[in-house]
Amino acid sequence: MKSINAPFAYKIKLPKTPKRKKVVVKTHQIRNLIKQLEQLEYASLVLRTKVAVLLAVTSGLRSEKVYNLTPNDIDIENRTVYVLRCLKLTKTV
Repeated sequence: MKSINAPFAYKIKLPKTPKRKKVVVKTHQIRNLIKQLEQLEYASLVLRTKVAVLLAVTSGLRSEKVYNLTPNDIDIENRTVYVLRCLKLTKTV
């Protein structure tokens, strides 16, 4: 509000930004999730989901980034994951 050149600007109180609560996932919770994933019906879905979960919890990638990865983004020999693209949202009418 300092950038506004108005005599009343100093009287306006801005709302406080709420603090985000950090969620810490415990190792046993991850193991339980993996065990539950193994009960899914489709084997390809089980493997794909296990890879996504393990990649997310060990790398710190956000879910959107993990979701947008392709097999070409993963270099298994060098143990490297390339996060190259951004998701573009387009509005269609």
